[in-house]
Amino acid sequence: MQVFLETVIYPIANSINDYTMKKQMKTLALVAMSLLTISSFTACDDDWDDEHFSRAVVTLKTEPSTGQPYMQVTDSTVVFPTNLTTAPYGGKEVRAIVDFKFDDNATAHAGRSVTVLRMDTIRTKDMAPSLSDNDKVYGNDPLELINSWTTVWEDNYLTLHFQTGFGGNKTHYINLIQTAKDTLELRQNANGDTDGPISNGLIAFRLKDISPDDGNHIILKWKSYRGVKTIKLSDLRK
Repeated sequence: MQVFLETVIYPIANSINDYTMKKQMKTLALVAMSLLTISSFTACDDDWDDEHFSRAVVTLKTEPSTGQPYMQVTDSTVVFPTNLTTAPYGGKEVRAIVDFKFDDNATAHAGRSVTVLRMDTIRTKDMAPSLSDNDKVYGNDPLELINSWTTVWEDNYLTLHFQTGFGGNKTHYINLIQTAKDTLELRQNANGDTDGPISNGLIAFRLKDISPDDGNHIILKWKSYRGVKTIKLSDLRK
């Protein structure tokens, strides 16, 4: 039953015309990055720079009453892009990697104005339902989660940087399911495409029913190339 499956991986990420804001914004589903190797989630790189150029994983949002677009940078920090007059991507609330700089007249840290330089969306989706035949529907092919600044749980979204073998000829499917009260499972159906070169990707899931306190008691589980791995959800809050 492929009704629950959605495409999330495409060959190579697109860019938005070298730091210009134009209308041809497309979805970023696979990000070209340097290959990383890690054994555990112990550190993160934070590209947040409060004075100059900044790069961050944000949630693109729209103020309902005014239609003004804004970006949720952390749980407590929002910024307002002055060079976006309408909400990008049809006003859909999605995660994205955004390069921006603070405007000269920006003063309040919690709600400062910025100029967006580049924007690439991250495939953002809801969790899938757990079924009696999860292996058949969602697959159980291995992938690695990467300890990078883009792997984070914030603003009710779980954003994951992963690596997997990708030959480029078949569609891969990534889903997150809750198999127990205290367990989330990341699943990949690679459609037999497991022998290609290792590629990097980003995926984000909405976790609106899981509070920060719940994260202390919930683990994220996935099948890696070295066997099954787990991490406490709260350890992904940075």
